[in-house]
Amino acid sequence: MRTKAETSNSIPAGDPQARSPAAHRRRLGVLLLVLFVAAGTSAIVYLILFRLPAQYRQQAERMLAPAIRAAEVGDSVFLGVYEQDDHEENGPEPIEWIVLDKRGDRSLLMCRYGLDCICFNTAEAFVTWDQSSILSWLNSTLYYSAFNGAERAMLLTSEQKTDTNPFFDTDPGAVTTERLFLPNIAQTVKYLPAEEDRLCIATPYAASRGAIVDKTSGACIWWLRSPGFDASTATRVLLDGRINYCGYRVHSKRQAVRPFVWVTFDPNNTTMEG
Repeated sequence: MRTKAETSNSIPAGDPQARSPAAHRRRLGVLLLVLFVAAGTSAIVYLILFRLPAQYRQQAERMLAPAIRAAEVGDSVFLGVYEQDDHEENGPEPIEWIVLDKRGDRSLLMCRYGLDCICFNTAEAFVTWDQSSILSWLNSTLYYSAFNGAERAMLLTSEQKTDTNPFFDTDPGAVTTERLFLPNIAQTVKYLPAEEDRLCIATPYAASRGAIVDKTSGACIWWLRSPGFDASTATRVLLDGRINYCGYRVHSKRQAVRPFVWVTFDPNNTTMEG
């Protein structure tokens, strides 16, 4: 004989009707959370891809471009920040650049100082500029750490061809397209024709990181992107301004880095040919 409990009008546990109001509320809460996260993600993507770049371009055009537009060849301008005085507690210092060339609404800038001490390539290897770790460092680490959004909007993407070493038939590697770059031999001779023009003072920070510095002049050795006598070496500018055509080991940690960059007065233009 069945008991009263067994004969009562109960609902099987697996039946959807068995779900309590609390379970429905939990499901609704999860659904709302998913929708909220999706909406938030979409808004962030929209800002990154559309709104923020336009805002940065407008800010660059309004605040930064006029000062660089007014600068003539040989003048100094400031763009970006980087640790230079080797006192990190007071924050990074503004980066000083020298205007080397002007073409319409664009200028070629050269960092006045040896900004840091970086290997041409982190590993000892046969490597060309397009494969080097210093190219990646310039356009990832330095690009994002030294420049804010408005400043990055001014940095042009330019096509850079590495010339063949005039004394050694070394493969120069592929043409690259980047923002920040090191000059090749031809560019160095063109824009810095005299040895004294090529002298570069290392920042205290670069010196503390291992850059070779002349104790009298403060000049440092700095990398060029052209290959040396073979692909395990890269050319350099020496302490006295001479170009070291034979080059030096790419994994050496004693050379300073002196970035070059094309910038625009009109941030709506984003590329530079040649």
